[in-house]
Amino acid sequence: MLSLIKTLLDGASARAEDNLKDRFAIDLLAQRTRDAEAGLAAAKQTLASLIVR
Repeated sequence: MLSLIKTLLDGASARAEDNLKDRFAIDLLAQRTRDAEAGLAAAKQTLASLIVR
């Protein structure tokens, strides 16, 4: 009985997480894009400094 309740709660939790990810997908993608752009800028700066040396 307890394992059934645990399974139901796990399913509800997973469903809620999926709904939250879907709702904020654009915001999450925008943040990941900003993070990637910052990483690319840092890599370009590092490359430029290595080329100068």
